[in-house]
Amino acid sequence: MEKSRTEYSTMNTVVAMISRIAAILMGFVTRVVFTHTLSESYVGINGLFTDILNVLSLTELGVETAISYALYRPIAQGDIRKQQILMRMFRTFYRITAGCVVVLGLSIIPFFDVLMKNRPDVDHLMLIYFLYLANSVVSYLLVYKRTLIEVHQLNYIVLLYQTAFLILQDICQIVILFTTHNFIFFLSIYIVCTLLSNICISRKADRMYPYLKEKTKEQLPEDERKDIFRNIKAMLMHKLGNVVVNNTDNLLISSFVGVISVGIYSNYFLLIGSVRQVLDQIFQGITASVGNLGATEDEGRVKSIFETAFFIGNWLYGAAAICLYELLNPFVELAFGKQYLFDMPVVLILCINFYINGTRKAVLTFRDSLGLFWFDRYKALVEAVLNLAISLILVWKFGTFGVFAGTFLSTMLTSVWVEPYVLYRHRLHAKVAPFFVRYVIYTAVTGVIWYGTDRLCLFADGGRVIVFLKRFFICAVVPSLVMLLCFCHTKEFGIVKRKALAIWKKRWTDGRKNKEKELILCSLLDAALHAEPHVENQAALKQKWERLKQQETEWESILSIADRHRVLPLLYDVLENILPEDGADWKRVQERSTQTVWQSYRLLFMSRYVTGLLKDAGIDTILLKGSGVAGLYPVPELRKSGDVDLLVENGKMAQEAGRCLQVHGFVAESGHQENHHLTYMSPEGIRLELHSALVEPFDSTEVNTFLEKCQKDFFENRVTENVMGVDFFLASPSYQAFYLLLHMLQHFLRSGFGLKLLCDWVVFWEHGCTAEEEAKFLTLVRECGILNFTCVVTVFCVRYLGLSENKVQFLEKAGEAGAMKEEAYLEEFFTEIMEAEEFGEADSKRMVAMRGTGWIDYIREFHHQMHLSHPKAGQYKILYPILWVRTFFGFVYRNRKLRGISSIAILKNAKKRSRLVTKMKLFQKNKYEE
Repeated sequence: MEKSRTEYSTMNTVVAMISRIAAILMGFVTRVVFTHTLSESYVGINGLFTDILNVLSLTELGVETAISYALYRPIAQGDIRKQQILMRMFRTFYRITAGCVVVLGLSIIPFFDVLMKNRPDVDHLMLIYFLYLANSVVSYLLVYKRTLIEVHQLNYIVLLYQTAFLILQDICQIVILFTTHNFIFFLSIYIVCTLLSNICISRKADRMYPYLKEKTKEQLPEDERKDIFRNIKAMLMHKLGNVVVNNTDNLLISSFVGVISVGIYSNYFLLIGSVRQVLDQIFQGITASVGNLGATEDEGRVKSIFETAFFIGNWLYGAAAICLYELLNPFVELAFGKQYLFDMPVVLILCINFYINGTRKAVLTFRDSLGLFWFDRYKALVEAVLNLAISLILVWKFGTFGVFAGTFLSTMLTSVWVEPYVLYRHRLHAKVAPFFVRYVIYTAVTGVIWYGTDRLCLFADGGRVIVFLKRFFICAVVPSLVMLLCFCHTKEFGIVKRKALAIWKKRWTDGRKNKEKELILCSLLDAALHAEPHVENQAALKQKWERLKQQETEWESILSIADRHRVLPLLYDVLENILPEDGADWKRVQERSTQTVWQSYRLLFMSRYVTGLLKDAGIDTILLKGSGVAGLYPVPELRKSGDVDLLVENGKMAQEAGRCLQVHGFVAESGHQENHHLTYMSPEGIRLELHSALVEPFDSTEVNTFLEKCQKDFFENRVTENVMGVDFFLASPSYQAFYLLLHMLQHFLRSGFGLKLLCDWVVFWEHGCTAEEEAKFLTLVRECGILNFTCVVTVFCVRYLGLSENKVQFLEKAGEAGAMKEEAYLEEFFTEIMEAEEFGEADSKRMVAMRGTGWIDYIREFHHQMHLSHPKAGQYKILYPILWVRTFFGFVYRNRKLRGISSIAILKNAKKRSRLVTKMKLFQKNKYEE
């Protein structure tokens, strides 16, 4: 189901803030290590070269913003062709930009003496600059695809990649600083991580949007091309103004005050910039949603959302500015030392600039997302000229303070009033005066709170750390609390409150609705699995369906859940008299059922052919799983199976059977070989699995030994059964039940399993079993130590799938079935089953089974996986280190390349299941022995 703009904005913002905080913390640690391991000259050089290259980024011309705006409408309309054309244009622009940065970067070298008042005594200064330049150039390669992800309102995906590589970069740089103190190596890490981040994001975009790989020679219509170039021209002016205002401070300080002062400012810039980046993520997170809003909604709606965003910006940046003013100097002194402190007037002007720029953030977000760059293009140039002129005048008399005062005055004279005016006149078409009144009120309230908080902070006394903590507490509580009291009755606060409550309520109700749909599906299966459905259940079921008939999406959702669990065809007879005959939902059921019946007969005939073939070769087999259990269903053909599963006596027999199959045209699938079965593909495209063991070995030598012994008993006790008109050798009832349970347990430990296997469990026991077979089954599960797992599966089927309690009463008498009926435990197991779908999301997260949730359990499971991957080599302990490395890289490769899932996701799911496993006391058989 498509998410709303609010949901996308919330997800992007939350991920952005968490990612940014993580990156900032790591960046701060890196900065502290940097200042303590390298001299002040390196700190200054770092700030100066960074600003130089930020100026060179002017060559980007604002293309990203212009192309992003052009993409909003094609994406909203699903116009893939136009998206392809725009992305090709974007790629060309960025390649040109990278070339321009190289040329301009090299042309600046002769002017280094002008840019540095006192040239620092730093070795390899030119090489250092080349590395900075290389990193800047690399940042433009492949990055254009990132924009498409962001414009689709999926910015959180990009942020996760960027943050991961930022953290990796910081860790590597810290190690290099501590071990080598080498600034060259330190910078090299920048380049490597930037390049790797861009490559990963590019590949992710290719997977998400395959049409990016399709070549097209089409051009945009002339009028659309003119609009884009017009916006690029406007964004160039904005970019020029922003670069001059925001990135010339270090150049002016370096030229007129000194490089050492640049180093001092760079620490403040890091701290203030870190806070700004976190808060900016809120508006970055809503950028794509605002673009979508402008493409689909009217002016009144856009105006309301803008004023709410402006209110949020004033609150957040105002409270943050107050905190920064009170905490910056105490923190800098603690972290870097007294020699890196600015006087309080300088800190004050820095915090005021932070607040003013923060209040502009909502305006800029809406201006850029709504494509209003053209109308205030000259403002940026005027602001840049004013900033340079005023700063040059004031720096002579006031030094560093004068540079920042020039920034403040130029912003107040231009951006603060021009940008809102353009937005209201050219997009909102409303009077701007009420906005400025609101702006003055917000600023006045913030100023009063600022003054009061400063007075309160004067009472903080004690040591440096104690003073800092006291001030932090005052700043964290007082500003926001007073703002809440001042604004809690405003319209904007009411909108924020309603949005927040709506998101919380939606998540709560979505969970409840999903549970209701899942319970309805279970009731449907209850009726479908019984040859004589419970009349009262079917009547109640029809009432539930009648209530849902008016909600088409509910129908679709329930059938989708059934389809993901591969049980939709089983509902054919139940739904035939409930769903409208001419409806899309009934057609969906018919289509899926027809496919399943066709596949069932293909597998049936293939099973008959292969078992006959192997019998003639003197190889005994037992038909397992799908086809083996299908005959127990009311309509056997509707039980979905994907392949043919045959059990042979041992590995030697499996090899011999494989050679026999290959002679008859079957092909071995090397990518699907496991240490307990071999996979072959028939000439007709049907997959066949030859099992040489009942299941993959568990992490218990005693249990594995027992299962090897059981495998011989399987063949000694096999029986002939008729399945859909064909006779096959099957395991006897007790051993068949035991195998069904082992199959569920293996999937549960590795990746989880869904409703399909539980349906097998229901029809098996409903079919009936003699007392002798029941007793034999109990002996098997006790010996294996899985009685609790047996009980929880059975209790689940009784509770949710209508398994007759009298059919499985013997289990309740045998062990701890009562404990497994605990409501909280059943709820947790229910959630696990519904999330897992058919086989743990189609086996994509398979590989890990843990007994606990600690690091020891991770290591133990990893060692177990090593033995599974290398059963022969794993016998030699001297090879363990090599095998561990191979297992680790194989684990990561298979997860990402073959299964398309991250290893972290697999471990997270395994940890979740391990909590359930702990309660089941798996493989602890002695407890149940009588």
